[in-house]
Amino acid sequence: VVASGGLLKPIPRSPETYCLFSDAASEAESAGLGGWVHGEWWQLALSTEDRELLHITALEFVALGINIILYGTTLQGHHALLLSDALATVWTMQKGSARALTTQAILRILKATPEYAALSPLLAVEHLYGECNPMADAASRGKPR
Repeated sequence: VVASGGLLKPIPRSPETYCLFSDAASEAESAGLGGWVHGEWWQLALSTEDRELLHITALEFVALGINIILYGTTLQGHHALLLSDALATVWTMQKGSARALTTQAILRILKATPEYAALSPLLAVEHLYGECNPMADAASRGKPR
């Protein structure tokens, strides 16, 4: 990620690379999952019960998975770069395995989707710091603007 004209943006691997940002927030007042992909955003609010089901690490991984499910078929044949501020999520995707049972289950379900199969041949995953993820962060807190 580089600063350019005061804005932070990722450096695409090729001109036709699509960057898919995701984030999760588990604070009581603004809990949710969110993502931002080239001007489009999505948000899924989480109830108290939802937040109690999964640790924030798993929620971050679910948010990344939602990006794959929402855009996998559409971006088939294009380079896609998944960006997350959660290191465990990035490492899990890069290794293709996880230690935590919950994360293993999420990964297994995600890999079984046709959207993952469509996107995986040209898929890359990288970490970015939270400050460099403002759009997905805002979406995860229900405040995209």
